[in-house]
Amino acid sequence: MLPGHAVPPRTAQGKACKFMRIVSLVLATPLIVTALAAQAQPAPQTKGPDAPPPPMVFYVAKGEPGACGPGCQAWIAAEGFIDPMAEPRLWELLRKIGNDRKLPVYFHSNGGSLTAGLQLGRLLRARGLVAGVARTLPAQCDRRNPQDASCDMLKRSGRELMAELDTGAAICASSCVYTILGGAVRDVGAGARLGIHDTSIPPTVRTFDESGRIVDRPQLLSAERTRSSLEYGQRSIAGYLQQMGISPDLLNAAHAVSADKLHLLTREEIVAFGIDRRETVESTWSLIDKPPGASAVKLIESKERDAFRKAMLSLTCRDATAVRLQYVHEIDESATAPGLRLTAGGRSFALARLGSAAQGANGPRFEAHGAEMPLAALEAAAFVIETNATSGQSPDSPAASSARLAVQGAAPALGALARRCGSGGR
Repeated sequence: MLPGHAVPPRTAQGKACKFMRIVSLVLATPLIVTALAAQAQPAPQTKGPDAPPPPMVFYVAKGEPGACGPGCQAWIAAEGFIDPMAEPRLWELLRKIGNDRKLPVYFHSNGGSLTAGLQLGRLLRARGLVAGVARTLPAQCDRRNPQDASCDMLKRSGRELMAELDTGAAICASSCVYTILGGAVRDVGAGARLGIHDTSIPPTVRTFDESGRIVDRPQLLSAERTRSSLEYGQRSIAGYLQQMGISPDLLNAAHAVSADKLHLLTREEIVAFGIDRRETVESTWSLIDKPPGASAVKLIESKERDAFRKAMLSLTCRDATAVRLQYVHEIDESATAPGLRLTAGGRSFALARLGSAAQGANGPRFEAHGAEMPLAALEAAAFVIETNATSGQSPDSPAASSARLAVQGAAPALGALARRCGSGGR
């Protein structure tokens, strides 16, 4: 009942790229701008009847310890069009891996069948599984061409694949949003996008044969049948939201968006609707290997008083013994920006202010800070950024308290960066 693919309107794409444009004004390092541009790319789109979306595939992916968060090394990847047989396929995979492995399920999908999406959500809830939004990047696939046919065959081979998880460059739209609501815990990290719109009756009914080939049949309904079907869909969603403990305001917000458009939920909306109530979220660390040197990048969104603000932390090889840290964060125009200090692995580093820039006359302002650290700092379990005690501000002041931020360290991308830096890779 929901169209399989919704094309993001220009306004939504513009909002997704907003942070990247700000950072380009603040930073002189092209690599960091490139990294944020990659995080803000629009969702993959079909190009007409000759490029139909593949049916949703489920497979077990695994990486180094911490690949999917603290204590998490393996997960289930869920990608593609949510077709009518998606729920049975996930059920079969869960049966195959056994009840002893309660792996989180990470979705990257533009949507599909509403009925199938709700069925998937109920299966997730019945199994008590974590549901999140992230792209899975198998090691044997070309990350520059994730739609390659050989990569798709690999994902559908039934094998467990070595992979990376990228929570900062994924989308879950249309019926996929309702699917992840079934998660016992929902993980919508910084940079992940949720897109909603109204229900509609597609002109064709799309199914898949036993070989996975698409079979489309025209769907001809009277005006009365169309109206009845849409009302039934709305009631189904409303009942499902109540079961999952989600605010009915989500359905109202979706109903207000034309079915041929897409509204990307703000972090404030994600929290208000009850999808992910955390007040600080991060992306996974992403390793970017481009000039002038290898870097690890993390996106952060955190609540400061009444609003969520965006930030980015990057670590770049300086030489075989040191890394350069840069921290770009949205600041409150009404408060004096405090001096900042970073603590990693028991060592503390003052962050020098590098500059700031605003988005338009009334847009948010972003400020950049930086420091150089020894390579051993990459082994820290966490990075804590807080007000510098020598900045002259009281720790209890609004500006000081809002500046404190703690993010995960000890991630596979940081280990890879340390090896790259130590071997002289730049």
